[in-house]
Amino acid sequence: MPNPPDTSMLVTSIREVGTKDRHEKRKDIDRVHSAAEIAAVKQWWNELRPFFESVENLELREWISLAFLGACVGFTERNLHPGHPEHQYLYPKFVEEITAVFLQLEGESGYDLEDIQFELYDYGIKCVYHLDWNLYMSKEFY
Repeated sequence: MPNPPDTSMLVTSIREVGTKDRHEKRKDIDRVHSAAEIAAVKQWWNELRPFFESVENLELREWISLAFLGACVGFTERNLHPGHPEHQYLYPKFVEEITAVFLQLEGESGYDLEDIQFELYDYGIKCVYHLDWNLYMSKEFY
């Protein structure tokens, strides 16, 4: 069974992103292609925005919103609905975990903003893929 994404992986990814080929790391950014996928991402985005809109720190809100955007893409790719009751645990977890990462990295310098943004977005996707594995795919295989 794959390990769930966690904040230590996210922090490590942000800290080490300079050592990786930027183009290789970002090749998956173009995951959403069809108009139907874009419409689904927009729909999920509008449904999930209330979970983070109340965050007062604007930079932190942007960080959290990127994880939610990645989750919207992940839900679209895995053909899952973010409103399903078994998926609801993810949203407070995102706010809590991204806030912890933000506070951990606050004051550190030398990070490329684009790299951080990509890692946060990718984290959201990975969390949905892990959710899919735990709730659905692993039961099909075992």
